[in-house]
Amino acid sequence: MTVPSEDDVLLLLGYVVFEMQETEATLHLAMTVAFGLSVAKSVDQLRDLYGKKTLGQFLALVREKIGLSPSFDEYMKDYIERRNFAIHNFSRGSIFNIYKEEGREKLANFLTDLRYRNRKIKFTFVALTEAWMRILSPEYANDSKLADLRKTEFYKEIVKDFVPSLRTIFGKGDQKNGE
Repeated sequence: MTVPSEDDVLLLLGYVVFEMQETEATLHLAMTVAFGLSVAKSVDQLRDLYGKKTLGQFLALVREKIGLSPSFDEYMKDYIERRNFAIHNFSRGSIFNIYKEEGREKLANFLTDLRYRNRKIKFTFVALTEAWMRILSPEYANDSKLADLRKTEFYKEIVKDFVPSLRTIFGKGDQKNGE
C-alpha cells in the first residue's frame, strides 16, 4: 500500500466530515418522525416541540416500539467518541501528523474506519425511520431505493447486529430473501 499524500488525507477527511453531517441530518429526521412529525403544523413548531429531545430518549422509544440490540449502544458510543475526536482533536493528535508518512497512514486508516462506522450508523437510522413509517402506516409504500437497500449485505449486517425486528416489520417476503 502506498502512503497517502497530504492532499489525499485532507480529501478523505473532507469526505468523512461531509458524510458525518449527512448522518446528523438522518438522525434528526429519524427523531422527528419518531417523536411526532404528524402533529407539528410548521418547522418552527416542530423544532419547539421536539428540538429538546435527546438521543437517549429517541433510543428508548425505538427500543420500545421497534427493538434495538444492546450492542447498538456501545457501537454508537464508540462512533460518537471517534466522531468527536475527528471534529475537535485531529490537529492536537500527534499520531496523526499529516506532515509525516506514518502519521498520514494512521490518519487514513482511522478515517477509513470512521467512514465505515458512520455509514453503518446512518443506514441504521434510515432503516429505523423506514420501519417506524411502516409501523405507523402498514400500507406505507417504500421508496424503491430503500427496497433495494434492504437487499444488500450491508443492510443485512445492520439487521443482524442492531435491529433483528426489521425482518418482521417488512414482512415474510423479505424473510425468504434472507433479510
